Amino acid sequence: MLWWVIILAGASALGISAARGANAVWGTATLGVVGGLVLSVFYPGQFWLTLLRSIAIGALVGAAFEALARLSPRS
Repeated sequence: MLWWVIILAGASALGISAARGANAVWGTATLGVVGGLVLSVFYPGQFWLTLLRSIAIGALVGAAFEALARLSPRS
């Protein structure tokens, strides 16, 4: 159940950031794809679920990076 919440949150982060073009959310989601492909070698029976999980985690990390960038003072 928790993984589905994480996947939903990651998909929401990707959907919200889609209109802004290239940003940290899409960059870390792309790294999640690469990491998920590597991890799927070790979990061959769960390829798509592993890939979805890694994309969602990457998107959430990117959303955190975007939030931190907004909180920091611009100099």
